[in-house]
Amino acid sequence: MTKIDADHLKPLEKSRYQMHKVADATYSVYEIEGEKYFMLDTYGSDSRKSEPKVVQSIMFDKDSAKKMVQLLQDTFWL
Repeated sequence: MTKIDADHLKPLEKSRYQMHKVADATYSVYEIEGEKYFMLDTYGSDSRKSEPKVVQSIMFDKDSAKKMVQLLQDTFWL
């Protein structure tokens, strides 16, 4: 599980972009020691022969969620 470090989140300019395949995802909301977290899990492709498996989990606390919301607003709703 990876917790986003909002204080060190920075843009990265890439020379090439490509569209990724759509992945299934789920989210969970929970508390640890009084602090609330939002966790996003993505799953492997449908072409896997085995059962769906979480391939990446990204965890947001309140501060990192606020930062991500602000970045999304700046990107899509100027």
